[in-house]
Amino acid sequence: MRIVSGKYGSRHLVGPRAGGFRPTSDRVREALFNLLGPLGPEVAFADLYAGSGAVGIEALSRGAGRVVWVEGAGSSCWTIRKNLQELKIREGDVIQKKVAAWVAGPHELFDVVFADPPYELPVDQILGELAAGPLLKPEGLLVLEHTRRQESPDAVGRLSRVDRRKYGESMLSLYRETAEADPEQTEPSE
Repeated sequence: MRIVSGKYGSRHLVGPRAGGFRPTSDRVREALFNLLGPLGPEVAFADLYAGSGAVGIEALSRGAGRVVWVEGAGSSCWTIRKNLQELKIREGDVIQKKVAAWVAGPHELFDVVFADPPYELPVDQILGELAAGPLLKPEGLLVLEHTRRQESPDAVGRLSRVDRRKYGESMLSLYRETAEADPEQTEPSE
């Protein structure tokens, strides 16, 4: 596993030793950052279900100013910290916590949130957990990687899908936050 481009381009990373680890492929990471376009030092990026931390490290490599990695498995958090140490990266935080618990708690808002949960988890469930709390700054983007065998819904809570792209077995579904409709305003007036 390696960083595709940018400041840390071609540098190799270690992956978690835990079974079931499925890193985001180089092809999908390249496509993701082509979709996002240039990242500047003002960009705050969250890498959820972070695994090795490769996507967040790629964001820093391509210019993001700050990254937060959220991962529930202790062995994966150790791997992320090891990769950051090897690259001498200090621009971010590694948080060992289940993503749903982190989303529900207080945290900063992000310009880009990338979520790569295990493919066996239902997309609707993951999006429901991510929609439970505010995540994005205005005009922010949530990118969910999932298997192409699962359909991503058009909307869940405040999250509305704006695009989706297929790359082999992987799918990237892109969401933005929108204000939820107020039920009192949607009833017909008399």
